[in-house]
Amino acid sequence: MKNVLLTTTALVVLAGVASAEISWSAKTDIGYNDKINGGLFYDASVDLKGEFDLGDGYGANITYGADLESNAGATTPWSGGPVIKRDAFPTIEITSPYGSLKGGDLADKGASEYFYKDRSGMSLDVENHDSSTRFDYRALAEFGDYGIAFGGEGDNAGGLDGMSVGAGATFGNFTIGLGYDQKDTTHTGNNIGASVDTTFGAASIGLSYLGSGSDRSIGVAVGYDISSDLSAKAYYANNKVPTKVDAYGVSVAYKTGALGLDLYYDHTDANVNKYGVDVSYEVMSELTAYVGYQSAATNGYYVGAKYTINDNLSATVSYSDGNEISGPEFKDGVSVFLTASF
Repeated sequence: MKNVLLTTTALVVLAGVASAEISWSAKTDIGYNDKINGGLFYDASVDLKGEFDLGDGYGANITYGADLESNAGATTPWSGGPVIKRDAFPTIEITSPYGSLKGGDLADKGASEYFYKDRSGMSLDVENHDSSTRFDYRALAEFGDYGIAFGGEGDNAGGLDGMSVGAGATFGNFTIGLGYDQKDTTHTGNNIGASVDTTFGAASIGLSYLGSGSDRSIGVAVGYDISSDLSAKAYYANNKVPTKVDAYGVSVAYKTGALGLDLYYDHTDANVNKYGVDVSYEVMSELTAYVGYQSAATNGYYVGAKYTINDNLSATVSYSDGNEISGPEFKDGVSVFLTASF
């Protein structure tokens, strides 16, 4: 389920030049799904966020959250209490006029990938610091069009394992990114990457290189806005990695009025052909319908509708046996449920 968390309450405290804003937000789904034993299910998430003004341009942020799910694998989903998936650590960030120091879940923004850009189809990538089970860290400094970042990853023993470095610069409409990670157990050597992005009118072009010991991937991505309603993208990746092949793909997105259409084709680095189509239609301002098909290891389609009751409450009816391309993420099987955000 996609989570859309809306802040609904805040506490503001003033003490001299410093101030703090602490807010709670939550989201829950509750309803019926025919793939779950007993039929009834719920998903809920609760998040805490604190924002602190430390004065003189300095600040601090802290976030912490937990997900609670009905025990769908039990004979009776409501037995045994909820399955609780809480963050292993809080995410903490200290900000300044010149950069920041951040620790926790970096959400794919560790030092090595902060400036470097990966391309679709590339078998290699610099370290993705996106695990909520580790306390990763990143020190960032930015001065105008230039920036540099240093970081590392926490191990399960509470120490630090590995170092990552990133750097970036902007020259006119050209953006350059560099990324480096120390050798890990996944690749044959240290990961070293470079990327460059630019635009020419309605066209965008990106080129990336990443090497890891004797392995390497080169990727190129091109996008073009044919009109205000129609855009197209294409990519190609040359992979010199054991068991991997070159990958390529194209996608088209069309949006006009109430109608949205997405098409794509991928030849993956695992030598698998995938394609999909997704259609959305806004029946009225409160009601949107979705239908689509996606080929994968298991081909499947989905159809559903979402009715927005107000800003904090919506109802969804759906059937799915495949992965969605756009719009809501439907559960497998037949579902009828309410979503509340508060």
